[in-house]
Amino acid sequence: KKIILLANKSEGKQDLDYKALYKLGFGDPIFIAAEHNLGFSNIGDAIALASKDIEPKATVEEENTETQALRLCIVGRPNVGKSTIFNKLLGFERVITSDISGTTRDAISHTLEVDGKTIELVDTAGLRKKARINEEVESLSSAETINAIRRSHVVAIAIDASQALEKQDLTIANVAI
Repeated sequence: KKIILLANKSEGKQDLDYKALYKLGFGDPIFIAAEHNLGFSNIGDAIALASKDIEPKATVEEENTETQALRLCIVGRPNVGKSTIFNKLLGFERVITSDISGTTRDAISHTLEVDGKTIELVDTAGLRKKARINEEVESLSSAETINAIRRSHVVAIAIDASQALEKQDLTIANVAI
């Protein structure tokens, strides 16, 4: 998978642990503040770069004359701003955002055009440690997020830049890989 590392909630970059983000091995992180619409021009460039070598083929079920859209999935822990990023990339409010953990339960997709390329953007439920999943609904949400990752060509991992990097961030990165 092509992976783009997004460090969301990075309005105050002076508090960020740059070294921890670089240790993930995904190259330069893109520092954004989705709530304040900062850093989004860099995401478009990263998507173009990540997708330049990817030419999705039509699947058996689809018409052979059309290629399917490039699938870009946004993943991360709960409340790192995945849905806010999704809405900002679309340019309108497609999904509900909230400070309440577990607001997004399903993988929601929307198709958009970027520089003549069709992209299916997918917002997912946050992935928390398996030991902390105590509801069947959350277990199903996690399974759907993992399936969305498997179906994607590019995965954007959102990390809350205002919090320390956690082992769960590395686990999500491993799932993406």
